[in-house]
Amino acid sequence: MGWLTSCDDEAIACGGNLAIIGNELLQFADALPLGDGRFRLSGLVRGLAGTEATNHAEGEAFVLAQPNTLRTVRLPAWSAGREAAVRARLPNGEEALASTIVRDVPAAPLRATRIEVGGEQVVGARVPGIPSPTGGSTVDLEAREAIQSLLGALRRHGLIES
Repeated sequence: MGWLTSCDDEAIACGGNLAIIGNELLQFADALPLGDGRFRLSGLVRGLAGTEATNHAEGEAFVLAQPNTLRTVRLPAWSAGREAAVRARLPNGEEALASTIVRDVPAAPLRATRIEVGGEQVVGARVPGIPSPTGGSTVDLEAREAIQSLLGALRRHGLIES
């Protein structure tokens, strides 16, 4: 590990002393050297970017990140509640596990505006209700029953309003 330095509030506001310890993203203002490559960090800004501020174990991974080097990785909807490993390539070319995260389940259900199968839209937004057949000069009971069944199925699946 390199040498850690302290920084002022302006540097913190610009992303200075950004670090990952275990699964937590944080910043520190002061780094007091204790010897043997150890430091006491203070002036902490903890739990950044929604990470959880927890107690850390001795020997837990510590990564000092440079401003503008972290990237957001959009995970697919199906990954909600599943673990994802974040790996880093070290200067010597080795790959190391930097962190393991669990993608939160979204607070609100995902809402689609359309569903396509093979590039063809099969379900779109709900359309206004369709009135059941009534009146007319010719009454075809079989046709009316078939139409009622179709409309009932569309209403039950929420594809048309009731």
